[in-house]
Amino acid sequence: AVRPTLEPVEVRALLQDVVVATKATTGEREVSVEALEGLWLRADYGLILQSLTNLVENAAKYSTPAGAIQLRARAEGGRVVLEVADEGPGISGADLPHIFERFYRGAEGKRVRGNGLGLAIARAMVELCGGRVMVESTSVGSTFRLSLPPAGPLR
Repeated sequence: AVRPTLEPVEVRALLQDVVVATKATTGEREVSVEALEGLWLRADYGLILQSLTNLVENAAKYSTPAGAIQLRARAEGGRVVLEVADEGPGISGADLPHIFERFYRGAEGKRVRGNGLGLAIARAMVELCGGRVMVESTSVGSTFRLSLPPAGPLR
């Protein structure tokens, strides 16, 4: 059983670390970070870093080959919201309800390597930190949204 060590994590630095951790997968793609300085969340740094890394690597695998990936963060509703957005074909409506299930590989999953565990693991790691993961998808891209507790009062 994984026991998270919950600690204050500076969001902008975390997102920049994700860019570095995923450079081999994202290659020459534009990966941008939009986050205010001084935004902090409370989580296990390693778990959240790995969760975001999984999401960015999925975005690189499943989206348009030269498409940009955006990492964004903001305070919303008393929580810290992190987003990973891509410019891909989106996730089919039939696949969307199942993408966080272990070993699930939708129609698009057949064209790339993987075992169908990445999103299930990402969600489990976020939930261990007291967070939630949601997804919105259209024909022009997908946005994965993590909602996590703040490290203190939000400005």
